[in-house]
Amino acid sequence: MKKLFVFSLMWFVFTGVSFSQHFGLKGGLDLLNVKYVYQGEDEKANVQMGFHLGMAAEINLSRNIALGSGLIFAEKGFKEDYQLSGKDKTTFFYLEMPLLLILKGQLLQQGIYLFGGTYFDYGLFTNLTGSGFVIDKGFGGLPQQYQKFDMGLKIGGGITLNVFRIGLEYSHGWSDIRNADDTSVKNRVLGINVIYFL
Repeated sequence: MKKLFVFSLMWFVFTGVSFSQHFGLKGGLDLLNVKYVYQGEDEKANVQMGFHLGMAAEINLSRNIALGSGLIFAEKGFKEDYQLSGKDKTTFFYLEMPLLLILKGQLLQQGIYLFGGTYFDYGLFTNLTGSGFVIDKGFGGLPQQYQKFDMGLKIGGGITLNVFRIGLEYSHGWSDIRNADDTSVKNRVLGINVIYFL
């Protein structure tokens, strides 16, 4: 997965920026949660708020179809449910790169766009708050820690208004980012965002 992320990052930097017909700034707010399974049983994890901010680029394949990518600083994570305080949070901070197929223009109602594809995340750091955490529970190789690499499905859509694009997107993590054999944690994110094309 590391090699795939590095290759995709190089593709974006050397191809996406150089040849994109559309390049802009992207930011938005997210509802963060995870699919949490412990010893084969689903556990409850509570939603927390997050954000994402970065760059977006598109390469037109035709008048109505484009490839989309970007480099995004993104929050993911969840609130623990088992602590009495109810305030324990696990927050992951990633550098994210999506690879998307975008449908727009005359294929749909004018101004409406849809997209689908995948994303690749590289963990930068974690923020762990509350009474139940220890300092070594971030990214790393220990059973109680989390893997830095994540990938999954990304779908969404929205409306284009001149140089602005307002949309909703959902990210469905495929990777089990928890190291422990008896625990599975997969990211889930629902967000709203605005892209301003330069």
